[in-house]
Amino acid sequence: MRRIGCAFACAALALAAGGPPSTAAATPRVLIALVGLGAGAPARASLLGRFAADPRLAAFGLLGASLGNYNELQTLLDITQSARVPFVDYTPRSPAPLTLEANGTVLGWPAELKRARGADASIEPGLLASQIPGGSAYAAIGAKPGIDALLAADRRGHVAAVSLGGGGSLLRRIRGLLATRRLVVADLSSGALGLRELNQLLASRSAGELVIGLERPPRTSASALQAPALLAIATSSIGSGRGALRTATTRIDGLVTTLDLAPTILDWLDLREPSAFVGQRITVGAPRSAAALSAFAARLKVIGHRRTPAIAAFLIAWLALLASAAVLWRRAGLARALRLGGLAALWAPTTILMAAALEPSEAVEIAVIVGGAFALGFATDRLARWPRGPAIPAAVGIVLYSVDLARGSPLIVRSLLGPNPISGARFFGVGNELSAVLPILLFAGLAAALPQRPASRRDAARFAAAGALVTLICSWGPLGANVGAIFTVGVGSVVATILLVPGRISARRVALAVAVPLVGLGLLAALDLASGGGAQYTREVVHADSLAALIDTLGRRLREAWLTLRGGATALAVLAALAVAAALHRLRAGVLAPVAGANAWGAALAGGFAGALVGSIANDSGARLLLVGCFALVCVLAYIRGAPAPTTSP
Repeated sequence: MRRIGCAFACAALALAAGGPPSTAAATPRVLIALVGLGAGAPARASLLGRFAADPRLAAFGLLGASLGNYNELQTLLDITQSARVPFVDYTPRSPAPLTLEANGTVLGWPAELKRARGADASIEPGLLASQIPGGSAYAAIGAKPGIDALLAADRRGHVAAVSLGGGGSLLRRIRGLLATRRLVVADLSSGALGLRELNQLLASRSAGELVIGLERPPRTSASALQAPALLAIATSSIGSGRGALRTATTRIDGLVTTLDLAPTILDWLDLREPSAFVGQRITVGAPRSAAALSAFAARLKVIGHRRTPAIAAFLIAWLALLASAAVLWRRAGLARALRLGGLAALWAPTTILMAAALEPSEAVEIAVIVGGAFALGFATDRLARWPRGPAIPAAVGIVLYSVDLARGSPLIVRSLLGPNPISGARFFGVGNELSAVLPILLFAGLAAALPQRPASRRDAARFAAAGALVTLICSWGPLGANVGAIFTVGVGSVVATILLVPGRISARRVALAVAVPLVGLGLLAALDLASGGGAQYTREVVHADSLAALIDTLGRRLREAWLTLRGGATALAVLAALAVAAALHRLRAGVLAPVAGANAWGAALAGGFAGALVGSIANDSGARLLLVGCFALVCVLAYIRGAPAPTTSP
C-alpha cells in the first residue's frame, strides 16, 4: 500500500509540475496552406465559393495583395514585414530576384535588405518568422522549394526547416513539421487536388491550430507589374461564430490585406507584435456570401478603368451643349450652356454615388453619371434663380456623402470618386480626390445660399461653422478618416472666412490662418484617440515610435507628393493651372463682375484654390489633388459667367 501511495503521490507531483498531458497538444500553431488555381482550374470566384462551402473554414474573404500594381515577390515580402510602401519609394523599384535552396537559404536576400533599407519607411523583410522561437518551416512537393517559401524566411533570409518530397507524403510531412514548429507554410497542389489536401489538413487539425487557406499569389517575374489583385482567403475558427473576415485596416466585412496576416499569426501564437508592423489583427465580421464578395471584387476592378471615360464623356457632352447653344441661341444660349455645365459638375458627385448603388455596366454608369448630372442641372436652373442654383446640389451632395460615411461608406468605396480599396492605399472614408471636390462643392453652395451682398461678420461665422463641420466629417477617423481634409477643407474654410470678415487683412488674421490647421491636427488626434477611431493618421503619426519615425513618415508623404510631378504631362498641367489661377486673380474684378455685389463668391473660389494647393503639398496624391480642385473651380466659375441677360422693362 505504501508503494501504491508513493506512486500516486509521484504522479500527482508530476501533473502539478508539468500540467495536464493535453497542454503540449494544445500549443498554438499556425498553418498557411497555399492553394493554386492551376491550368484549367475553376475561376477565382469558384475557389472563394469552395472556401465558403467548407464547414471547417469558419470565415472567408478577399485579400488585397498589393499597394498599387501587383508583383508576386513584393506581395510575399509585404506579408513577412506587415508594411508596404509604393514602388516609387524603393530604390530600385522592383524587388531583387530571389530563389531558394533546398537548405532554406534565400539567394539574393542581401540585395533585398539593401533595397528595403533605402525605402522611406521602417521595412524589415522576414520580420514575421524572426519573431517565432525556433523559426518557421516550409513544405512542398518536388525537389526545389517554391518562391512561396519566402513567407517562412526570417530577417537573415533563412527558412528554419524545409521538407521536400512527393505528393503522397506531403500531408504527413506537414504534420511532422507542425509537431516541432509553430508556423508552417505549405505549398499544396493546384486545383481540385489542392482543395482535397486542404480539406484533409482541416480534418486532422489539432487543438490550438489555426489553418489559413490562401490562394497562391499569381506568378510574375521579379520586375513585372500587373493590375492590382485580390486573392481568396479563409481560416479555421479565429473568433466566435461564422462570417466574413474583417480587419480594422479596411473596416469592410470580407476584405483584409497582406499587412494583416502577420499580426494575426503572432496574436494566435501569443507572441509579441513588433512596432514595425502596420497591419491589424483579422477578426470575424458579419456574414457575407461568396457571390456577394465576388461581385464586390468585380466592382473594384472596374472602378479605375471607368474614371477617365466618365470624365471624357462629361467634357464631350458639355462641349457639344456649348457648341449647339452658341449656334442656335447665340450669346444667351452660350451663357445658359455655361450655367448648365457648371451645375452638372456640381451634381456629378451625387450622380456618381447613385451609379455606385446600381453597379451597372460601363455604358449605363456613364449615362447615369453624365446624363443624370445634366438633367439635374437643367431642373435646378429652372427651379432656382441664378446665382442660387449651386446651393441645391451642394446641400444634397454633402448630406448624401455624410450619411454614407456614417454607414461605413459602402457606396463611396464602390464609386468612381471613392478611394477604390483594390489599390491598397485607402479602404474607406473620403479619398484624396473626393477631399478636393467636397470643399469646393461646399463653398459654392455657401456662396449661393448667403445673401448676395457684401458679407457681414455673421455670414463669415456661418461660413466658418459649415467649413469646420465638413472638415470634421471628412477627417475624423470613424467617418471620413482623411486627415488631408484639414488642409483641403480646413485651410480653404479659413482662407474664405478671412476674406469674408469685413475690414483689411491683418497680420493677426494671417497668423490665425496658419495656426488653425495645426490646432486642428491636435484636436483631431485627441478626438480620434478618445473615440478609438484608429485612423491611419493616429497609427502613423500619433503612435510614431520616435521623432525620427514621425519625420520619416512626413518626409515620405512629401516625397510621394513631389513624385507625382515627374510625369511631363502632369507637370505641364500643373504649371498651366497655376498660370491660369494667377491670371484670374489679376483679372478678378472683371471675371467676377456678374456677382460683383457678393464677395462670398470670390472668397469661395479663393478658399477652394488655397485648399487644393496646400492639400496637394501636404498630401501624397500631390498634383492630382490640385488638378481635380482646379477643374471643379473652373466649373463653378463657368456657372458664375453664365449669368442670364438682364430683362428689360417694356
